[in-house]
Amino acid sequence: MSIPFFFFCIMPVKESVPLSDRIKNFKNPCGKGCSLCCALYSTWGILMLLVVGFLTKREYRGIDGDIPSIGDSEDHDNAGNNCYWAAFIYGIFFAISIARLVHLWVIGRKSRHQHMDEFAS
Repeated sequence: MSIPFFFFCIMPVKESVPLSDRIKNFKNPCGKGCSLCCALYSTWGILMLLVVGFLTKREYRGIDGDIPSIGDSEDHDNAGNNCYWAAFIYGIFFAISIARLVHLWVIGRKSRHQHMDEFAS
């Protein structure tokens, strides 16, 4: 087994931060970029799962192809319902992501108003 060349190019970490200090400084677990990315992926997941669930419930031939063993309509209904439940779970994560974006926006507004009050006095 050979070790890739880029493995030797990585700089080692010289100082280790204790776990207790990491927990104390855990004020911002998820920033704007992470929340926005999660919201966008959740939106895409919701749309795709709703479409696949709709097509599966309607027994669209393009979903399972020409395989005759998957012709049972109960399997299609079950798969469609599972897609709808998965879309619901994506919706929960979408709501959490949007709530975090709103929270970060409110924090930013409060900090800007505090700084403006300091400059005014």
